[in-house]
Amino acid sequence: MNNSKQPAFPHQRDTEGFKETDGGLTKREYFAAMAMQGICANPTAQIKPHGRDIAVIAIECADELLKRLENEG
Repeated sequence: MNNSKQPAFPHQRDTEGFKETDGGLTKREYFAAMAMQGICANPTAQIKPHGRDIAVIAIECADELLKRLENEG
């Protein structure tokens, strides 16, 4: 199973006898957003740490976390 494409907060509702799933953000998107939030909240963080865009670093953090979680399970 590709964990990065799984919904972070799956929501299932029953509409007239049919189950509908609304996944919202993927785990990868959610983890990247949380990493970016942490980087931006750091008052000493540079706008482009080591010449790299914060979004790229946040995605790399999310991918690394997903890889390690996949190896744990």
